[in-house]
Amino acid sequence: TLPTAGPVRLLSVARLVEKKGIGFALEAIARLPDALRRRVDYRVAGDGPLRDALAERVEALGIGAQVTLLG
Repeated sequence: TLPTAGPVRLLSVARLVEKKGIGFALEAIARLPDALRRRVDYRVAGDGPLRDALAERVEALGIGAQVTLLG
């Protein structure tokens, strides 16, 4: 159960490759109800061949305020 107020902080530390599933996490965040999505702070620490594609996906999904690709 999530708290009803305050930020929901998520962190992934991974090489940015297909099998890590970061793209699925981005899709899931985009599908959250607006009130919950606005509370999400998802940071991805890592680099790899999918970095540019994931950055483009973040923008396409409109979740740039919720997702930070740290590198």
